[in-house]
Amino acid sequence: MTSVRYRSLLLIAILLTITALAACREQESEQQATTIPPTPTSVEDPTVTPVALEDNFLTIAADAPFPPFATFDEFGNVVGFDAELAENLLSRAGYEYEFVVTSFEGMLQSVANGEFDIAMSALTTPEPVPGVAYSEPYLEVGQVLVVLANETTITDYRNVPPGVPIGTLSNSLAGQRAATEIADIPENNLVFYETVGKALQALIDGDVAGVIIDHDDAEHYVRTHYEQLKIAGGPGRNAWITHQSYVIAVRDDRPDLLESINEGIEQSKGDGGIERITRNWLVSRETIDAGESLIGTPDNLIVIGVVGELTSIDPADAPSQPGWEVKYNTMSGLYMFDTAGNLVPLLADGPPEISEDKLEYTFTLRSDLAFPDGNPLTAEDVRWSISRAASFGSWHVNAFLKDSDGDGVADPDAVQTPDSSTVRIVLQQPTSYFLNLLAAPPYFVVSQNCYASDPEPARNCNGIGPYEVIEWKTDERTQIQLQANPQWPGPDQPAVESIQLRFYEDATSLNNALTLGSIDMAWGAIPDNAFAELLAIPQVREWEGPATFKSYLVFQQEDTPWSTATVRQAAAHAVDREALARDVFQGQRQPLYSPLPDSVPEQVDTEPQRDLERARELLRLAGFNIDNPLVIPLWYLNDGRYTSLEEAYAEALKQQLEETGLIQVELNGAPWSTFGAQISECNYPTFLLGWPPVGWPTRYPAAMGWLEYFVTNTDSLCSNYESVTMTSLIDQVRQLDPDDEVRKQELYRQIQELWAEELPTLDLLQSAPRLLARESIDNVHFNQMGLLHYVTLSKAAGEQQE
Repeated sequence: MTSVRYRSLLLIAILLTITALAACREQESEQQATTIPPTPTSVEDPTVTPVALEDNFLTIAADAPFPPFATFDEFGNVVGFDAELAENLLSRAGYEYEFVVTSFEGMLQSVANGEFDIAMSALTTPEPVPGVAYSEPYLEVGQVLVVLANETTITDYRNVPPGVPIGTLSNSLAGQRAATEIADIPENNLVFYETVGKALQALIDGDVAGVIIDHDDAEHYVRTHYEQLKIAGGPGRNAWITHQSYVIAVRDDRPDLLESINEGIEQSKGDGGIERITRNWLVSRETIDAGESLIGTPDNLIVIGVVGELTSIDPADAPSQPGWEVKYNTMSGLYMFDTAGNLVPLLADGPPEISEDKLEYTFTLRSDLAFPDGNPLTAEDVRWSISRAASFGSWHVNAFLKDSDGDGVADPDAVQTPDSSTVRIVLQQPTSYFLNLLAAPPYFVVSQNCYASDPEPARNCNGIGPYEVIEWKTDERTQIQLQANPQWPGPDQPAVESIQLRFYEDATSLNNALTLGSIDMAWGAIPDNAFAELLAIPQVREWEGPATFKSYLVFQQEDTPWSTATVRQAAAHAVDREALARDVFQGQRQPLYSPLPDSVPEQVDTEPQRDLERARELLRLAGFNIDNPLVIPLWYLNDGRYTSLEEAYAEALKQQLEETGLIQVELNGAPWSTFGAQISECNYPTFLLGWPPVGWPTRYPAAMGWLEYFVTNTDSLCSNYESVTMTSLIDQVRQLDPDDEVRKQELYRQIQELWAEELPTLDLLQSAPRLLARESIDNVHFNQMGLLHYVTLSKAAGEQQE
């Protein structure tokens, strides 16, 4: 890696000599409108001795302290916008460099004299200086007028009514000049504020009619608070009151260097690097209380209202439905599922090399990827991220990766980095569906800088995803702002620039927001009755994803009567899934005839349709008759944990089983606090349950995610099901070559056929995630875990209110 060296020559003395000049410059946060004329000095002055340097080592003149462009860290190093820009433009081009602190006055002449190779000190529209060449602009800044989102009188900075108070920054000469000299606003109508946040809060509170600030700040706040703020004159440069271009000064005898810098500027503009640096250093991060929405939602933003809460998107955290969804759209792993459902390499450059014993997977990383914080993706980031998830107790990592001491935590060398672009992952046992696991959030990769010391990034640190988190607010409600990632390498590119997530405590608040038009979509844990009310809102329609939840009966097979397979099969023939779905759930759930939902590619219907005569025949073979019926205590959850219809569901099951004339059902309802404790002790011989647990997404995106738990954790589930044949079939699936699709389909078919005979569980119904969206929203797609693909969402123009 290219080294970057900083030099502070006689730092204390320099600080003393330039303090007065720096104080003057700090009065204008947008920097000077033109460069200070240099002190005349002949290029041939014999008293000046140019510094002799190799072509790949550069000295950079910088005026500091001049925050946020250049200031000092605790070690005396130059940090700020200029330092990060130099890293972005020069280091990746192979140059080494050092910053030399000097006075701004005479800086350009010093470059011309050969004392420095470059000057980077917020130079704007510089005058020609012999011996100095200038780069293409790396940054362009304009002053704009921000008004309330529902403002109709002030449509442009040119038509501000007389006598109207306008805010600007007290330390911004550019803003004041834009107001008085160009917008023709009398000075006595200006109201001065110390910060951008205070100025915009005054606008929200009605103290001023508009605020003149940098367009970068304006665009950030307008994007975040689009319901309350807008730029007079609309987006783009037509609304700019003033225009300033920032350039880099280069010795004119270094055309190679100038060309390299210009190429770097073009590349960094294209891949979003300069935009990221600008956002990091120049854009205000103050929080304002924007209040209620003044308009609908703009065309380039989709607002998703979610019932629930989200406190973290740390990929090492425990699974949760909203958390996994945000991670899935802002991060990625070595592999991912595209919107068509294909498993494809993402951070990996291609398929892995798999060892002969199928325990080692070796991946080569793509070479062109960087995190939003600017750091390039390396193998160490992958190792660190997965190992961190293991240390947090992630089952998805610890259950599959090498664990030689059997302590339940993956070994430190389970993820290895032979070099900076190679990752080797070592498994406990062959796992043919391991690539599917890599597409689950516990394997997502984030920069090591995310969680180094500051706990705040634990909420909104970004990986490499189609979107990145640019703001996370928790004042009135949790609100997360996502922006399309210009460096996203995935096969599907974001259709809209911005996504905003708003989290609501209850469905009533969500209903109000959707009715008012302040959100575009309603999503999350919405109760069925509330969903029906939301669907009744005009111009709202329903979207449904793949089935991601199943309801099933658990039989305690260690004791009679369920230890007899014939009795279990009799119950399977007695239930009428079609009637349960139709009469109890009115189509909100669908019949399920397999342990796998219909949405899983390997699914085959194997469990029987209703056949009362066959059920009676099996019961008689097991010794039951009218005088000696099978008595079943059936437990169900009565606290609304799944739906408000669980009691009706259990009652319908009771009636169906009793229609055999040979079964008597004793219904028992209990809240989860009691129910969960009892089933953990295996105190219920028969109970109705759902999978996955409430609030959890699908375990992982593979068919085995629906099967393995019910075979390998039967003591925890309290089915106490044991089957040598089933265990063998699952082991054969693990041993498969990952690309052996024919054999995989055959083994999964055999597993489902055996399931229908032995019934580790009796699967009954399945349900899919449902969301509501305004008619302007289209292209709603879910992945097989039931998570929403933000990248495909589109929006028709014209929904925003005027």
